[in-house]
Amino acid sequence: MSLFRFHPLPAVRKRGLRSAILAGLGRGTHSWPALLVLKGLNAALMAVSNFVLAYVLIRTIGLESYAFIAGLLAVAALVVQCDLGITVLTFSELRSHYLSEAHKRKASRGDHDLVRATVTIYTAIAPIAVAILGAAFIAGIVPVAHHGIAYFLIFAGAVCPLPRMPLRAAINARDGFVWTEGVDLVRRVAILAVTVAMLSGPSFVAYGALSLFIWVTSIAALVWLARPHGFALQSGVFLKGLLF
Repeated sequence: MSLFRFHPLPAVRKRGLRSAILAGLGRGTHSWPALLVLKGLNAALMAVSNFVLAYVLIRTIGLESYAFIAGLLAVAALVVQCDLGITVLTFSELRSHYLSEAHKRKASRGDHDLVRATVTIYTAIAPIAVAILGAAFIAGIVPVAHHGIAYFLIFAGAVCPLPRMPLRAAINARDGFVWTEGVDLVRRVAILAVTVAMLSGPSFVAYGALSLFIWVTSIAALVWLARPHGFALQSGVFLKGLLF
């Protein structure tokens, strides 16, 4: 079972809204100056955020706990590397189809099936990895004297890029670069704000929970951006996919 299904042509009463959404997205799609600005801001924020995060965590929870988080993030990076370049190949195929089809608004059924299969598999891998870590914490295989819940939440947020990758590639393949960069920028600004706020306000657990919430919200935004191209989230399909 898959998280996404091919969404047939909408009823007449829904076409007006869909057309308006597509027109709105299309107007911002070809703004290359905006794309360059967004990419530059994202690159700068990525560098700044890494230094700010290290400073804040060392100040608030200590060097030893920060070292443990660095280890968790390294493990999360290995989980994300399960992609093995599949997203790049997916983007290449989707992009070539898009360019050869004279910029059709709707992708082919085969392209939809490819994206939904990749998103479903990656969305399953991420919670499985989180569940394994949680089991390791509970069983004492990975001893955590303090901050166990916060570690768990941070790891959950760190594996969120895995299901995000094919979604982002699918949108970008249809000239959605500006919108995906905009989502990334909002996510980075929000997480940076939460990180800085931890110096005087939120607890470490609250930081982990808010960071995870921001990641999930950014993925939901990509799902919404993919809808005009024919994708629709099926309720309950993910649970059925895990069980069957």
